Amino acid sequence: MRPSLQDHPIFAETYIRKVQEEDPVITMTGSIGSLETQLGSIPEDASDMAYAPGKWTVRQAFRHVIDTERIFAYRALCIARGERQVLPSFDEGDYAREANAALSGLEALKEEFLLVRRSTVALFSAFPEEIMHRSGTAGGGNVTVNALAYMIIGHWRHHAEIFRERYGLALPDDRI
Repeated sequence: MRPSLQDHPIFAETYIRKVQEEDPVITMTGSIGSLETQLGSIPEDASDMAYAPGKWTVRQAFRHVIDTERIFAYRALCIARGERQVLPSFDEGDYAREANAALSGLEALKEEFLLVRRSTVALFSAFPEEIMHRSGTAGGGNVTVNALAYMIIGHWRHHAEIFRERYGLALPDDRI
């Protein structure tokens, strides 16, 4: 079930490479416990820490992760339902700036992320195998529902690595 290079825009390869598992739905379903552990390891006093001047704070990075998972899941839903319109790209910087006005506390963001992940799992679990191979146009290129599932998993893994390596947060390295 691994996506080929023709199944997603080139930028997504960064995320897809982080997923070695063969079934993204099983991987996402099994991710909830590990995700709870990882999120629970981030202390509240890290909320407004940025790893360098001009970089996102931990809360801003979480808002980005949540927004991106919602967007990728929405794209999967649209494609699964046969949408033929080109789905828009989004500028993560613009989204982050606009989200600052309503930025939640870290604990609320962690809970929101878990809710979004549970919703994403429910969405992808409802797709039959043939839906996973449907494709549409989003984010500047062709993408399949299956590739979007891999992108969701890999996007969080990418940011978990950044939290560990650049922010110095001791997130368990569970593969979720």
